[in-house]
Amino acid sequence: MTMQVSTEASRFRTAVDRQDAVARGGDRVAWVDFAKGWTILLVVLMHATLGVGKQLDATGWTHVIVQFAKPFRMPDFFLIAGLFASAAIAAPWRSFLDRRVVHFVYFYLLWMTILVMIRAIGGPVTAGVGQWLRALVDPYSSLWFIYVLPAMFLTARLAMHLPRIVVLAVALGLHLLAAAHEDGGAYMMAATLTGNTAIDSFALFTVFFLIGHYARAPIFALAAFVRANPGAGMVMLAPWALMNWFAVVRGWLDVPGATFIFGLAGALAVIVFSVLLSRIPVFNWLAMLGRNSLVVYLAYALPLAAVRMMLLRADMIDDPGLIAAVVTLAALAIPLGLAKVGPRIGLGFLFRRPAWARLEPGRPG
Repeated sequence: MTMQVSTEASRFRTAVDRQDAVARGGDRVAWVDFAKGWTILLVVLMHATLGVGKQLDATGWTHVIVQFAKPFRMPDFFLIAGLFASAAIAAPWRSFLDRRVVHFVYFYLLWMTILVMIRAIGGPVTAGVGQWLRALVDPYSSLWFIYVLPAMFLTARLAMHLPRIVVLAVALGLHLLAAAHEDGGAYMMAATLTGNTAIDSFALFTVFFLIGHYARAPIFALAAFVRANPGAGMVMLAPWALMNWFAVVRGWLDVPGATFIFGLAGALAVIVFSVLLSRIPVFNWLAMLGRNSLVVYLAYALPLAAVRMMLLRADMIDDPGLIAAVVTLAALAIPLGLAKVGPRIGLGFLFRRPAWARLEPGRPG
């Protein structure tokens, strides 16, 4: 019986791996990386825009973009992550923990330590140590995404034999509860259900991760349909964009359940838009950005703060939107450059796990 179960599990993993290979080589090149590219672009733009706006006590045209993206920016990130959870979840525990837990723990601890140390320069050592210890239980700054993601993978793994409708119902209930304590303002989706960023974000976004995981087949089918019928995709986007804008400017997101409806609709709209863009070679830079989204996510904060400070002190640009756009471009480009040059100057460990940080030493980091 044990051998039979093992054989079935092996066959299932092979099938899932084959599906994921197809996704990486075909559909993923066509649209998944475009979707990830859009999302990381919007995340960096949000932080650049809000930082510049706070410093200048003013708003610009990028605030409009950030506000429009509020309902779907993070739901899309988590839904896309869930699309590729199956292969890891079906793997043996050691492989699963290495790929979906230790992987993110390593990068979180590394970059959290770097950011805390830089911010603590010139201050008391005890303050820096205290901040580092607090970041172990409450994620530091924008690194909360990779802090929370392993918990979502673990949830999907532990719930793999439970009825999906029950798991989704619980996740939706958590989302509605967290959304009732919304605290993101006009520009971001966040909650203060417990006051702990990890717990609140898990409650707010896990439902989108699970939908990506459970509904990967219909989502890939939607992408295939749009790729074959681009005109239909354009028709889908027009009413969504209008409804999303009305939801943002008229306060519809305050209605119970609206954050889920517009979050899911927006995530699917990003997929449709990404499929359409994948047909236009001039936008291939967006796919490259998506393939390196983790690199950007880990390292964008430092160049973002530095370039913003230099531009504001130089006082050469008056438009807050233009300043935010320039800061965004720098915060995207510098991490990509560092990832390329890093291995040549002994900094490869910043974006690639060394062997000692893997449960599977022979596997690439």
